[in-house]
Amino acid sequence: MTLLAALALPVVAFIQARRTGSAKIAGWIGAALALYMVMVVVSFAVHFPLNDELKEAGDPARIENLAAVRDDFVTPWVAWNIVRTLALTAALGCLAWALVLRGRMGRAEQPQLGFGPAGR
Repeated sequence: MTLLAALALPVVAFIQARRTGSAKIAGWIGAALALYMVMVVVSFAVHFPLNDELKEAGDPARIENLAAVRDDFVTPWVAWNIVRTLALTAALGCLAWALVLRGRMGRAEQPQLGFGPAGR
Protein backbone atom coordinates (compact mmCIF):
# COMPACT_ATOMS: atom_id res chain seq x y z
CA MET A 1 0.00 0.00 0.00
CA THR A 2 1.42 3.36 -1.07
CA LEU A 3 0.24 4.99 2.14
CA LEU A 4 2.70 2.93 4.16
CA ALA A 5 5.44 2.66 1.52
CA ALA A 6 6.33 6.33 2.03
CA LEU A 7 7.70 5.37 5.45
CA ALA A 8 10.54 3.32 3.98
CA LEU A 9 13.12 6.01 3.18
CA PRO A 10 12.67 8.05 6.38
CA VAL A 11 13.03 4.82 8.40
CA VAL A 12 16.28 4.03 6.57
CA ALA A 13 17.47 7.61 7.14
CA PHE A 14 16.59 7.34 10.84
CA ILE A 15 18.52 4.07 11.21
CA GLN A 16 21.55 5.55 9.41
CA ALA A 17 21.48 8.69 11.56
CA ARG A 18 21.35 6.56 14.73
CA ARG A 19 24.19 4.30 13.55
CA THR A 20 26.43 7.25 12.77
CA GLY A 21 25.78 8.98 16.08
CA SER A 22 23.85 11.90 14.62
CA ALA A 23 21.37 12.12 17.51
CA LYS A 24 20.09 15.58 16.62
CA ILE A 25 19.40 14.57 13.02
CA ALA A 26 17.84 11.29 14.15
CA GLY A 27 15.56 13.26 16.48
CA TRP A 28 14.21 15.38 13.63
CA ILE A 29 13.71 12.31 11.46
CA GLY A 30 11.98 10.57 14.38
CA ALA A 31 9.67 13.56 14.79
CA ALA A 32 8.83 13.35 11.08
CA LEU A 33 8.04 9.65 11.44
CA ALA A 34 5.76 10.36 14.42
CA LEU A 35 3.93 13.04 12.44
CA TYR A 36 3.58 10.68 9.50
CA MET A 37 2.05 8.12 11.84
CA VAL A 38 -0.57 10.72 12.84
CA MET A 39 -1.61 10.79 9.19
CA VAL A 40 -1.73 6.99 9.02
CA VAL A 41 -3.87 6.74 12.15
CA VAL A 42 -6.30 9.41 10.92
CA SER A 43 -6.56 7.64 7.57
CA PHE A 44 -7.34 4.25 9.09
CA ALA A 45 -9.48 5.47 12.01
CA VAL A 46 -11.47 8.24 10.30
CA HIS A 47 -11.13 8.51 6.52
CA PHE A 48 -11.42 4.87 5.52
CA PRO A 49 -14.55 4.30 7.66
CA LEU A 50 -16.13 7.50 6.31
CA ASN A 51 -15.38 6.41 2.76
CA ASP A 52 -16.96 3.02 3.49
CA GLU A 53 -20.09 4.68 4.94
CA LEU A 54 -20.40 6.81 1.83
CA LYS A 55 -20.07 3.74 -0.38
CA GLU A 56 -22.71 1.91 1.71
CA ALA A 57 -25.17 4.78 1.20
CA GLY A 58 -25.66 3.38 -2.28
CA ASP A 59 -26.17 4.76 -5.73
CA PRO A 60 -26.40 8.58 -5.59
CA ALA A 61 -29.28 8.47 -8.09
CA ARG A 62 -31.34 6.46 -5.58
CA ILE A 63 -30.56 8.34 -2.36
CA GLU A 64 -33.56 10.40 -1.24
CA ASN A 65 -31.68 13.07 0.69
CA LEU A 66 -28.33 13.28 -1.06
CA ALA A 67 -27.45 16.62 0.59
CA ALA A 68 -27.78 15.11 4.09
CA VAL A 69 -25.58 12.14 3.16
CA ARG A 70 -23.00 14.49 1.69
CA ASP A 71 -23.05 16.80 4.74
CA ASP A 72 -22.61 13.83 7.11
CA PHE A 73 -19.57 12.81 5.09
CA VAL A 74 -17.88 16.04 4.05
CA THR A 75 -17.72 17.94 7.35
CA PRO A 76 -15.73 15.38 9.37
CA TRP A 77 -13.74 14.25 6.33
CA VAL A 78 -12.51 17.77 5.52
CA ALA A 79 -11.76 18.58 9.18
CA TRP A 80 -9.64 15.46 9.60
CA ASN A 81 -8.03 15.99 6.21
CA ILE A 82 -6.78 19.34 7.50
CA VAL A 83 -5.21 17.49 10.45
CA ARG A 84 -3.56 15.04 8.04
CA THR A 85 -2.31 17.85 5.81
CA LEU A 86 -0.83 19.79 8.74
CA ALA A 87 0.85 16.65 10.12
CA LEU A 88 2.40 15.80 6.75
CA THR A 89 3.51 19.38 6.16
CA ALA A 90 5.18 19.42 9.57
CA ALA A 91 6.78 16.03 8.82
CA LEU A 92 8.20 17.42 5.58
CA GLY A 93 9.54 20.40 7.52
CA CYS A 94 11.24 18.06 10.02
CA LEU A 95 12.86 16.06 7.23
CA ALA A 96 14.00 19.25 5.50
CA TRP A 97 15.51 20.52 8.75
CA ALA A 98 17.31 17.19 9.22
CA LEU A 99 18.82 17.68 5.76
CA VAL A 100 19.87 21.23 6.65
CA LEU A 101 21.57 19.96 9.81
CA ARG A 102 23.30 17.21 7.85
CA GLY A 103 24.50 19.75 5.30
CA ARG A 104 25.86 22.01 8.04
CA MET A 105 28.07 19.29 9.44
CA GLY A 106 31.70 19.87 8.53
CA ARG A 107 33.27 17.31 6.23
CA ALA A 108 35.35 15.96 9.10
CA GLU A 109 32.19 15.49 11.20
CA GLN A 110 30.23 13.72 8.47
CA PRO A 111 30.27 9.98 8.98
CA GLN A 112 31.60 7.85 6.17
CA LEU A 113 28.98 5.37 5.00
CA GLY A 114 31.19 3.47 2.60
CA PHE A 115 30.20 5.45 -0.49
CA GLY A 116 32.38 7.58 -2.71
CA PRO A 117 36.18 7.91 -2.78
CA ALA A 118 36.66 7.66 1.01
CA GLY A 119 34.74 4.39 1.13
CA ARG A 120 36.81 2.57 -1.50
